[in-house]
Amino acid sequence: MTGKLTKQEEMCLIISTLEKQEFYVQVRHEYRLDNKGERLNQRVLKDLFFNNKAQIELARRFVSGFMYETDAAFNTNMVQIPVSSMVGIGNTGHTFPMAYPYITSESAKSFEYIGGCLT
Repeated sequence: MTGKLTKQEEMCLIISTLEKQEFYVQVRHEYRLDNKGERLNQRVLKDLFFNNKAQIELARRFVSGFMYETDAAFNTNMVQIPVSSMVGIGNTGHTFPMAYPYITSESAKSFEYIGGCLT
């Protein structure tokens, strides 16, 4: 090993670490295609959504049917995987962290997936 992880290796390490810390993790994969457009037996991890029990409970109470805010930070880590933070607003007027998705691109598929994870 050279000491530098690929995007896939880093995402797998993140998943393992999050699960050990009792976060709920959801992942979107896509299959690699060959030159003819045929699906290969290799999946590529595209998006990662995670939150914990307390965040889920707060989101159900204060965000469901209302509003949440999200923002993403790009190129802030060595493999340049964008991380997004999603926050809700509690009844005291303070924000709380609701979820943290990693997305490998700003594609419509990624944003649709993350939106679906919230439900």
